[in-house]
Amino acid sequence: HPALELVIRNRLARAQFAAGEHDAALATLDNATDADAFAAIFSELKGDVLLAKGDRDGAREAYLAAREQSQQGRSGILELKLSDLGVGEGA
Repeated sequence: HPALELVIRNRLARAQFAAGEHDAALATLDNATDADAFAAIFSELKGDVLLAKGDRDGAREAYLAAREQSQQGRSGILELKLSDLGVGEGA
């Protein structure tokens, strides 16, 4: 079941991130195939992990990708994350 695999992958990556296993979390996210509806969720989480690792440019790119991939419009929390990185609404 592909959808269940994506749910599990999301939860695993979040658990790895919470445990401070940043590289493992990134690998879990990067190995996702056919993310479809989860693409924005994975990109935003990737941005969170990259930011925790100190990679502000990578985080910015991941957050912008999440904004573009979102099927539900703009997320207020995502916009706050972008704003904290100096990215305005028009970017």
